[in-house]
Amino acid sequence: QKSGVVYCTEYVHVASQNPCCLLLVDMPRIYFPNIPLILTHPATLEAAQGVNTLVFRTIPAVGKLQLKNFLSSVHGFDIKAVHTMNMEGKKKRNPKTGRYFRKPDWKKAYVLLNDALDLQNPPSSSSPPKSK
Repeated sequence: QKSGVVYCTEYVHVASQNPCCLLLVDMPRIYFPNIPLILTHPATLEAAQGVNTLVFRTIPAVGKLQLKNFLSSVHGFDIKAVHTMNMEGKKKRNPKTGRYFRKPDWKKAYVLLNDALDLQNPPSSSSPPKSK
């Protein structure tokens, strides 16, 4: 508490006024990304040993920089580059009704690692990534 003000995550309770009254303050916020990633290549753990390129399937709204920051900060990968492609969802036909429908669009992301993937010594998410 500082001078009658109780600090919360986003709102400030003013103790001198009504305790139910909240004031919105400008505080730094931490955003936790909710990025759905599906690893498509390599498919097995035996094939992943020594690989320096990973292929992910994700939603189209994810950018290269978001993906790089997410994988380096959360999973501890040392990333060299990220390449992406927007893929259009397949058009399918329902055999019962005869109507057409589409699968959702998605993005394919190629992540190039600086070092080959070593499964005996996986990267720890608690250690910061290497700086250049």
